[in-house]
Amino acid sequence: MKKIALIIIFGIALLNLNAQNEKFSQSFLEANTLIEENQFNVALPIWLKLQTEQPANFNLNYKVGLCYIYSSNDKKKALKYLVTAVQNTSKNYDPFSSSEKKSPIEAYYYLARAYHINYEFDNATVNYNSFKEKISKKHYLFNQVDHNIKQCKFAKVAVKNPVNIKVSNMGTVINGVSGDYSPILSIDESTMYFTSRRVRSDSSNYYIKDIEDGKHYEDIYVSHNYDGVWSKPELLGINTEGHEATVNISTDGQTLFIYKDDNGDGNIYTSTLENGEWGIPVKLGSDINLESFETHAHISPDGRTLYFVSDRKKGLGGKDIYLCKILPNGEWAKAQNIGGMINTPYDEDGIFIHPDGKTMYFSSKGHSSIGGFDIFSSTMDDAGNWSKPVNMGYPVNTTDDDVFFVTSADGKRGYYSSFQEHGYGEKDIYRLSLEDADAKPVTLLTGYIKIKGTTELPDNAQVLVTDNETGDLVGIYKPRKKDGKFSIILSPGNDYHIVYSAAQFKQEEDLYIPPISAYQEINRGINLDDVIFGDPNQKTTELIGTVKDTEDKIVLNVLVDLYNQDGGKIDSKTTNSEGIFKFTVKQNEKYIAIARKKGYLNSSKSIKKFEILESEEYNIELF
Repeated sequence: MKKIALIIIFGIALLNLNAQNEKFSQSFLEANTLIEENQFNVALPIWLKLQTEQPANFNLNYKVGLCYIYSSNDKKKALKYLVTAVQNTSKNYDPFSSSEKKSPIEAYYYLARAYHINYEFDNATVNYNSFKEKISKKHYLFNQVDHNIKQCKFAKVAVKNPVNIKVSNMGTVINGVSGDYSPILSIDESTMYFTSRRVRSDSSNYYIKDIEDGKHYEDIYVSHNYDGVWSKPELLGINTEGHEATVNISTDGQTLFIYKDDNGDGNIYTSTLENGEWGIPVKLGSDINLESFETHAHISPDGRTLYFVSDRKKGLGGKDIYLCKILPNGEWAKAQNIGGMINTPYDEDGIFIHPDGKTMYFSSKGHSSIGGFDIFSSTMDDAGNWSKPVNMGYPVNTTDDDVFFVTSADGKRGYYSSFQEHGYGEKDIYRLSLEDADAKPVTLLTGYIKIKGTTELPDNAQVLVTDNETGDLVGIYKPRKKDGKFSIILSPGNDYHIVYSAAQFKQEEDLYIPPISAYQEINRGINLDDVIFGDPNQKTTELIGTVKDTEDKIVLNVLVDLYNQDGGKIDSKTTNSEGIFKFTVKQNEKYIAIARKKGYLNSSKSIKKFEILESEEYNIELF
């Protein structure tokens, strides 16, 4: 009987062991498959659980360390696992076997990377060299090792000679627990667009997550600075259920560059500001977007040169920076590689063209990088040649990736995103004060256009700038609709003709900007007279109405043009989601409104004449 009992107990134990082994193998296979699909963050919890069960398993320690190295924010945690992993490596390593207990030779490389990221440069160099001694010249990491060793040398010098900066977190109004990154700002730093993976305020994306990393899809938000206080970020209307990310904004603030995933084929789109709202994004034409990845772009202040990033074939290596010139017909010419002064055999990304039109900031894994992507600057000479890139220095640059850096018009402040231990979330947006940076020799003209008696500017408000000497159009600038603020970059040493207009009002002036060697601001509220239109005694009211069809049903998305009684166009509005249009008008005046929509015929009933005595709702019919 005792023998039978022992056999039964042994059989149960064997069954339990087999079940445990089978469960281990299944988890191992699942996590391995996730790594093959580059889903390191999804695989990490599985490897951590298995490593806790078998802490002396060198392969599991390697797998955990590898996942941490490829994580967004936890790379430093890889070190202790990889220190264990290299204690027992094998040249005959089988990455697919759940019974493999040893780690691969590559564990030395990733241990070196972990030391590198943790600023232990001597230990990193020792392990880079150890790895190189164990592999042949045919190994895919052979040339990369030499580059990493150079990065360690650059890093030791950079850390000993830090640049003078002050770093401040943008605060909890902007940053949350989810990733907030890729900030882009208006010229006067009063408006900031950024990318976030937060839950939307209406929770509409609560259950919608990217299967690759388990996080919410990227959305674009905007925040405004009013007297030093940032407003609560608002979700832009151009977002979808997929990825939309901030890339850049044109100097005049009228064109937003965004990145869309397009089912794995990354492309650059633009959205144009129309009647105070961002229009439907349009994919950039010519050969800018190919089947390759296009990840970033920016346009020169004069709008004539587009710079973008692509990993297309026949480049100098990895992702390169390309440029396109504008053609006389307004289309983009064929793309050209910007050349070997900027591009390297390694990746470049994150372009920002300063408003002076001569300074480019970009990120690169090459040049004198101290680890991963570093931020560099380069200056264009009068012949159009770019200077040798200069590293922005430590601690602007770290041993990890530093990308998507933008500066203020005077070049004294920078904005970027970073993961820091005392931050509020996965990634936060920070502002850098570049204490020793030289101010850029540009002039920023700022001010407000206001119409007395109104709280919001009409859609046709604008500032038109031409060059008095050449007669060329410098630009048409739209003031901020909420408060009428405008910001314009003007080059020193030029004479300008400026026309301010809003509704039926117009004001013109000539402004000479003398040659300067430093940054200056001209604020109309301080240096010049304010641009304020209207009679202070003239009372205003709102012309509110709807557009209906012959069946008395409200028609949506109708364009309504408003004219004065002499036929001069004042403003245009598109009816909102409830079919309502709204204009700010003067009392005791006569107006003409014309409604237009594709698919409907204009008739006499589509043209309404109004005499405004007091606030009242009106209807326009369409046929």
